[in-house]
Amino acid sequence: MLTYKNILLGQNESIIPAFNWLFKEENIDTIIEIGTHRGGLALWLSDNTKDNVKIYSYDITHEYLLIKGNDRMELILGDCFDDNIKINIISKINNSKQVILLCDGGDKNREFNTYAPFIRKNDIIMLHDYCLDTKLFDTLIKNGLWTTPLESDYPSIKQSIINNNLVAIKEDLFNSCLWGCYKKK
Repeated sequence: MLTYKNILLGQNESIIPAFNWLFKEENIDTIIEIGTHRGGLALWLSDNTKDNVKIYSYDITHEYLLIKGNDRMELILGDCFDDNIKINIISKINNSKQVILLCDGGDKNREFNTYAPFIRKNDIIMLHDYCLDTKLFDTLIKNGLWTTPLESDYPSIKQSIINNNLVAIKEDLFNSCLWGCYKKK
């Protein structure tokens, strides 16, 4: 598992080329992360995106948090399914030029299905612990590149993909780091 500044990210190393490719190809100005946990991914994003990118990370607890917010990164305590937090997230989506919404909390399929209707054309929504190809997932487990079960799957988000005109981006690249990556057309 990948660490950054001595914090376990809960990601495999393939995330670095995948996310770097995404940041190079897209004109992202806002990243919304659902599921901060220790904060390692939020910190890595803060250090590895353009200076104009604002990062908002939401979690229901800060019990495990090992980082502090900074000028580019706001850590928000709250449940993404709570009406007030939902309004807050939707407002951040609507006030950005291009958003990446990262569904990496405790119910990734539900997070994806809840927020997919609110992303706009060219916005990107992603979910972690996801793999279309179970053979690839089995290989990652066997080779020690991943240790936990899949927590999100295509059948659970298929209707949202169809209803919201989402298309997969670089499936092979993002499958290798256990992320589903979809862009609104």
